[in-house]
Amino acid sequence: MPSQITENLPADQESAQKIESITSLEALRKILGKPAKILEKRVQSSLDRFSVEFIEHASAAVLATHNAVMPMQFIDCQKETSFICDNKRLNLSLHFHDKDIQPMTVNASLYFMASGIGHSLRVNGRLQVSSNKETKFLIEGIYFHCARAAARAKFWECPLEASIADETQRTGLTALEFLSRSPYVLMKTQGPLSSTEISPRGDAPGFIHQIDENTLFIPERPGNKVAVSLSNIIDQPQIELLCLIPGTRKTLNISGYATITKSPSLLAACTVNGKQPKLGILVTIETQQMLEDSILANLNIWQTQKYVNPKAISSFPKALSAHMNGTGLLGKATVGVVKAVVNHDMKNLY
Repeated sequence: MPSQITENLPADQESAQKIESITSLEALRKILGKPAKILEKRVQSSLDRFSVEFIEHASAAVLATHNAVMPMQFIDCQKETSFICDNKRLNLSLHFHDKDIQPMTVNASLYFMASGIGHSLRVNGRLQVSSNKETKFLIEGIYFHCARAAARAKFWECPLEASIADETQRTGLTALEFLSRSPYVLMKTQGPLSSTEISPRGDAPGFIHQIDENTLFIPERPGNKVAVSLSNIIDQPQIELLCLIPGTRKTLNISGYATITKSPSLLAACTVNGKQPKLGILVTIETQQMLEDSILANLNIWQTQKYVNPKAISSFPKALSAHMNGTGLLGKATVGVVKAVVNHDMKNLY
């Protein structure tokens, strides 16, 4: 576990006045720089064989929608019958068949996880519920996400010891106690035209700092600089967090408003291995709720015997290269370059 400084973050009025917010994309880019141009090609408009392969091996997915009354929730991918309808539609009817849900079409996102596999698959589009509760997910954008958040959180490497997991299940943890044990959070943001996005954040347990009763601070670690979630926050500050503790079936759902900040006093307290983040996300809490997720309980996604054999699915560099440059000679030539970049990033998590 990397050494992590967790000094008390400033909560008094004088410190609050020093919070420096990032309110424009121009200001964001001055700090982060621009992403590699080729990353613009990573998003596909429909399923290809690499994304189909990942979904078929996925243990679970998290669904988020623009509908404020529908919280982020787990989907059992293996339960659905004919989950993949075609290269533009997924079937979620079984998940919703016993739920009280009205017909609707709403912007939504899915975040697919395969047990034991660090990288993930992000799918954006629309959730369509008919009058007979037939539910389809209409795909508009799909891309692979790297393993850095999972690696920082050790999400698949060392789930909680049984004694700690049992204690977490049995005791009535407060939200603050839950956050102190959580190394991983899925974050829903909203972009232009009410589009949605799910993005992971991971680090040592307790990396989400509680500044006061209503305010959280999440350090922003190095990424690919595309910064979709940060750009969304600038455009639309509403945010939702789904906090997880590996090895347990409890989740903490938090909704509120977010601000991007570069305040030195906040960032310095999140230094890891001598490296300070450039930015962080301040979250003002509106609602929070701790739930026991029956799907997590049934799937047991952290049981090592259920981990997917890495050889059963294409590697992240291969899948990403195919999305960016196809499966021909150019795509194959890209694999080596992407693999070198990924190896460098995984060795430099901070």
